Amino acid sequence: MTDRIGLAVIGVGRMGRLHAANAASLPGARLVAVCDVDPAAREWVAAELDVRALPSVEAVLERGDVDAVVVATTTRTHAQVIAAAARAGKHVFSEKPIGLTLEETDAVLQALVHAGLQFQIGFQRRWDPAFVAARRAIEAGAIGEPRLFKAHGRDPQPASLAYHDPANSGGIFLDAAIHDYDAARFLMGREVARVTAHGATLVHQPLATVGDVDTCVTVLEFQGGGLGVCEWNRFAVYGYDAWAEVQGPEGALRLGGLQQTALLALGRAGVSHDTMPGFLERFHDAYRAELAAFVGALREGRPASPGVEDARRALQIALRARESFQQGRTLDVAALPALT
Repeated sequence: MTDRIGLAVIGVGRMGRLHAANAASLPGARLVAVCDVDPAAREWVAAELDVRALPSVEAVLERGDVDAVVVATTTRTHAQVIAAAARAGKHVFSEKPIGLTLEETDAVLQALVHAGLQFQIGFQRRWDPAFVAARRAIEAGAIGEPRLFKAHGRDPQPASLAYHDPANSGGIFLDAAIHDYDAARFLMGREVARVTAHGATLVHQPLATVGDVDTCVTVLEFQGGGLGVCEWNRFAVYGYDAWAEVQGPEGALRLGGLQQTALLALGRAGVSHDTMPGFLERFHDAYRAELAAFVGALREGRPASPGVEDARRALQIALRARESFQQGRTLDVAALPALT
């Protein structure tokens, strides 16, 4: 086992700030620096965490004390940052998706594989305690062979129109629903064979002006049998709502929920409880656990997970789902040859 892993966080917006704070306090890791194109943002986070603020990706990658980078830049820049990290011999943890096309994604991931570098994708649901417990229960046979997956993710509101532009984020399928596509593979334990997707702009009409929708529903058909239904929308004014269920012939497992605090208020006006204000609160522990797992993999010399193939396959499903919606028909999801 090596000494502490030197980490640098590239991009310190909402997600990058969270990753930087986690990296600064993880056993076995050392936050060396943060980087952002916005001088005020990088200086503020650097001062808050007492680390260096670096002005460019190049300045980060030339440092010998940086073993790995956490990529939390805007989505459309992920691939170019990862490619630069591969050339510099740095391991990579990246927010999803890696690229906006499978070709772009495969090119940079292949570079990491060829260089013998570790990679982990930020599918934090795999590290959420409820999802971890459900996976273990399924593997132990608690519900029999999983046959039906259901999930929904609901955001309280959209972000900026520029963010939702598919040219920047990939739109709702690549930016949001991709989490449930990966969760479906993780819990069902099999690959997706076909997708049928629908979408609509039901509430936030301006999203249509940039080519996105505020609601999508995807039906997944799995290899070897089994179905999945995934729904995502961006008008859950009552709070952030992420939920999943896996059913088999011997029972079902339900994960997540809307309630943040285990408290119900019962009174004359009825029963009430608080709600999750956002995804950072819902998956607070998972975000820390996923980065801790990445650091642990580097220190112990074992493969990071979810890794290269998980990143590729979830993106492929998301792209095919978006195409299915655009074309109005069911599409096959072809088998992907592994990168070697």
